[in-house]
Amino acid sequence: MVIAVIILAVLLPVMTIGAFIVGYNMNAPKKIKMLSKQKKHEPTEAEIMMSRIDNAQVYKTENE
Repeated sequence: MVIAVIILAVLLPVMTIGAFIVGYNMNAPKKIKMLSKQKKHEPTEAEIMMSRIDNAQVYKTENE
């Protein structure tokens, strides 16, 4: 009997959180994704231009 109480005490928070996530995802505009892989971010035109500006090198143009 004590073992059953211990098992239920462990499962109660896990099942509660799982039920909340499933219930929230039913009508949520943005879903909670638990174990899915993130999509690789593709830079926008502005981000590409900013990286080009950041990586720009200025060379010495004066004659010595």
